[in-house]
Amino acid sequence: MPPRRNVAGFGFLAPVFKLPANFKIRMGASPFDSFYSGTFSAQGLNIGYIRISDFLFDSSPDLETELAYMQGNTDGLIVDVMRNPGGDLCVAENYAAHFISTPFRTVGLEIRATRSWVLGFEQALQDAQDLGAPDDVIQQLQNLLQQVSDAYASPSGRTPPLPVCSSSLQVDPATDQDGNNIAYTKPIMLLTDEMTWSAAEFFAAVLQDNQRVMIFGARTVGAGGNMNDYPVTTYSFATATVTESLLSRKTPVQVDNFPTSPYIENVGVRPDVVQEYMTVDNLTNRGATFVQAFSDAVVKYINSQPPSTP
Repeated sequence: MPPRRNVAGFGFLAPVFKLPANFKIRMGASPFDSFYSGTFSAQGLNIGYIRISDFLFDSSPDLETELAYMQGNTDGLIVDVMRNPGGDLCVAENYAAHFISTPFRTVGLEIRATRSWVLGFEQALQDAQDLGAPDDVIQQLQNLLQQVSDAYASPSGRTPPLPVCSSSLQVDPATDQDGNNIAYTKPIMLLTDEMTWSAAEFFAAVLQDNQRVMIFGARTVGAGGNMNDYPVTTYSFATATVTESLLSRKTPVQVDNFPTSPYIENVGVRPDVVQEYMTVDNLTNRGATFVQAFSDAVVKYINSQPPSTP
């Protein structure tokens, strides 16, 4: 077999491109840092930059430290999820709550209900009751269990969009231990490409659906669901792949070559400003053309926005 060739920068801490010459790094010098972050100046504005290389582990304390600095020291922020392999949807949802300063609707999960899903929701309800959860949470979990049970008993087996990480599709912004809102409030540009996968697409869709970002780059890969393999028969080595869930967005989108659809699967998340990184020019100059393009675009975007509330 030929040796495996990995995509450059896929899941790497540092960005695939070279940042502007005046970029001042904050995090990312150590391979053990959670994020790659810093600031640079462009046309008189101070621009923050945070690269989220994956959503495998929740590093909210580090993110909150960086966003507190960016809130006080930047005019706008670039969040980079290019070549991000995804990870945990709940980490992605939690991070999104740090960039949206008002209550928002997250992306739901349409589930092909199985007995395992029913048992999972039963356990979630039981845990909430045992831990003395509020009555409204208990009611929401009972409703979710009923919807999964109804889908399990129906021919189609599919639920409506359900919350992934809590009892409701409505999510509150991030707060500190005293209940103070700590979400970043200034303009945000999100960088995506054709190697932005799974939970990274979930993150991008949540921010786009709630009109919180301008997305710059290329469409994401379109891996918006989960699949499981099951044995075909008891004594067979054959397996069948079954799609068990599909991520369903707040608002259906219309893009070329697809019908109007709320799904991320196959469709991907589409940028507001298309700018391909995979060109000969960028590949031979470490992305200088791409970096100049997003620097100009973020300045234009910031200048077009109304002043933010501190």
